[in-house]
Amino acid sequence: QYSFFNPGYIPELQYATIQTGGRLQWTHLEGMPKDLFFSAKYFFVGAHSQVGVNVLADKIGYQRVVNPKVDYAFCVPIGDDSYLNMGVAAGMISKSYDANAIVNDDKHDNQNIAMIVEDLEHGNAADIDAGFEILIQNFEFGAAGMHLLKGTDNVSMNRTFYGFMNYNLQTSEWWRLAPAYAFYY
Repeated sequence: QYSFFNPGYIPELQYATIQTGGRLQWTHLEGMPKDLFFSAKYFFVGAHSQVGVNVLADKIGYQRVVNPKVDYAFCVPIGDDSYLNMGVAAGMISKSYDANAIVNDDKHDNQNIAMIVEDLEHGNAADIDAGFEILIQNFEFGAAGMHLLKGTDNVSMNRTFYGFMNYNLQTSEWWRLAPAYAFYY
């Protein structure tokens, strides 16, 4: 998931990468969060650049959020098997709600439905992220600022800061173990 949170993250030099995932949180509670994630990236060796696309789809209660982005990262060699990667991502955040789920929910009468709908955000807003990553042989660390724009009256944006560090242990030709630490603010 580093590639979604940090546009400067380059997973593999000289390769195309595809990542996908999902998350269910608080599985026994009504309106539990459900997340789906997709990322595809391609590294252009001669240009020391990576281009990619990321999509996050999130549903919490009645609210839906879709956050597609395109990103660009540039790789600068800084030593033997060491690199500084810098990247930016641009896209949009689209917020909507499931009106049918609200209407069909037995616990709401017509007045409550109107109040719920009034409080739910809906619409689109531009979104920009920026980040960096430093790789020193098998050690990696990086940071990023996400949702750097203000948003709109109908779509609020929460500026988020993200950082990570990890160490890659190549256990075999096809497997890698990477103990890691990440933080969000």
